[in-house]
Amino acid sequence: MRAEALRNARAQVRVACYRRRAGRWLAVSRRTGLPVGWVELATLGAGPGAGLQIGYAIAPRDCRRGYATEAAARILEYALADLRADCVSAVVRAENAGSLRVLEKLGFQRVGRRRDDAGVVCEEYCVRRAPHC
Repeated sequence: MRAEALRNARAQVRVACYRRRAGRWLAVSRRTGLPVGWVELATLGAGPGAGLQIGYAIAPRDCRRGYATEAAARILEYALADLRADCVSAVVRAENAGSLRVLEKLGFQRVGRRRDDAGVVCEEYCVRRAPHC
């Protein structure tokens, strides 16, 4: 099962390159080493001014254990510090209370609404690197 999950994750990263995504990473349990979900950093648009968006999904059996917060925090740090992104956004469906808590813990602020990839209107959040942005 682990080998299959790793093959799938690697395939997703290759596919993501063609969708202008900065990458998708597998989230694994430190205790067991087993996959619990994924986290990604995607570009919004093209060119030097393109924004970045963070996304994640954790298996239902592993929710409420801090995996999403820890994985998203690492990717957010990478985007702001290493990539020097001015802003990293995220979209979340209003009924997803767990993801709303994750974003708030990480310092995201609500900035409006936007449709997700499925066309559903979601809440849009953003973290800015510099206060003047």
